[in-house]
Amino acid sequence: TTYHFEYGLTTSYGTSVPIPDGAVGSGSSNVKVSQTISGLAASTTYHFRVVAKNPGGTTSSADETFTAKAPSFSLAFGSAGTGNGQFAEGWGLPGLAIDSGSNIWVVDEGNDRVQKFNSKGEYLAKFGSSGSFGLGKFKLPQGIAIDSSGNLWVTDCESNLVQKFDSTGKWLSQFGSSGSGNGQFSCPSGIAIDSSGNLWIVDQGNNRVQKFNSGGEYLSKFGSEGSGNGQFNSPQGIAIDSSGNLWIVDPGNVRVQKFNSKGEYVSKFGSSGSGNGQFSYPLGIAINSSGALWVTDEGNNRVQRFNSKGEYLAKFGTEGSGEGQFIAPWGIAVDSSDNIWVADSLNSRVQKWSP
Repeated sequence: TTYHFEYGLTTSYGTSVPIPDGAVGSGSSNVKVSQTISGLAASTTYHFRVVAKNPGGTTSSADETFTAKAPSFSLAFGSAGTGNGQFAEGWGLPGLAIDSGSNIWVVDEGNDRVQKFNSKGEYLAKFGSSGSFGLGKFKLPQGIAIDSSGNLWVTDCESNLVQKFDSTGKWLSQFGSSGSGNGQFSCPSGIAIDSSGNLWIVDQGNNRVQKFNSGGEYLSKFGSEGSGNGQFNSPQGIAIDSSGNLWIVDPGNVRVQKFNSKGEYVSKFGSSGSGNGQFSYPLGIAINSSGALWVTDEGNNRVQRFNSKGEYLAKFGTEGSGEGQFIAPWGIAVDSSDNIWVADSLNSRVQKWSP
């Protein structure tokens, strides 16, 4: 006997798992079967049934239903100020990263530093101070990424540097300079690290993305200024999926673009507006364990979810300062449990949403 599940928005179903059918062996005893599915739309009811086949024929179960839940607000931490655990009032929180210990590292742009919090939102540590010559000093830090050794890489917009720190925040090295040549920057912003340890850095002012090895040596680049496919207008966030594809947030063109691991344009999604799947200045992007994309939509004060085809799935957040509300969300990260951490910039806090 073999089996599969059928599911969909109606009793016509339309989708089945697994493919090919799973085997349950022979005999007359009941056998429990299960499959994990993903890519569901939040707050949506689905129909499903199980279908079994053997040489004697095909049998289907009765139709059942379930409703997929939307992410729910879990906690918030932070307030306006310059003290430990506080964030600069009126400034952005452009970068978030989560380490292997589930600690949250937050780029505090206005205070020119990076702060570390545990998974409960409790302040742990900080590093960085104001200055323009690197060596642990920042002038408008932007993006942050953590490599496989636990080192932290931080982009610094006004200094046009990328700085490397160890897991305690100790400065290790830096690279970059101001300009438009290979390996130079005009306000580096988003940063992501691929499975080979290479750094992909969004060079916002030069409307391109540059690739460096783990030693900070320039390797390649792609992108130019414009609105065509593969072009950018002040790009910001970047994320890399399990296949090595690069997803770049292109706020000036009100869209997200996908490139393969060679930097070749693949596809895009998004347009200007407030409807589902539309944006008003998207900024940050993160990818969860099932490959779904979460994008911060700053002007609409929300976060939207898309599948790997760029199709809209869900959203959460409204404008305000209450629990679960946003004013100018920017940085975003997803932890190993698929919790979503969102930097709520003008509310000077970080919020956690549970899947």
